[in-house]
Amino acid sequence: MLRRSVTAVVGALALVLALPGPAPAATGGFLYTAGGRPDSLLNPAGGKCVDVAKGATLPTNMTDAPATLFEEPGCESDVLTLTPGQTGGRVSFRSVRFAG
Repeated sequence: MLRRSVTAVVGALALVLALPGPAPAATGGFLYTAGGRPDSLLNPAGGKCVDVAKGATLPTNMTDAPATLFEEPGCESDVLTLTPGQTGGRVSFRSVRFAG
């Protein structure tokens, strides 16, 4: 009886550990300008699409993960990928996704 209980607990623990957890966050900040005002994303989730205000420009990726910029909301029509520490100049974008 005890052997079956231990086997069940070990099996359940293995299943829980095998389940995917939340996507890791990119550490640091992603800076940009929207509507002429500075804005930022702090420690954004990896793999998640983030829509930004229309007219966002001047992106600077100060996170530890690559950031792909998209021309449309919902991460449609990729424009540019910024490596950590890279700036995108006057490129205009509507959404961003960080590797993760």
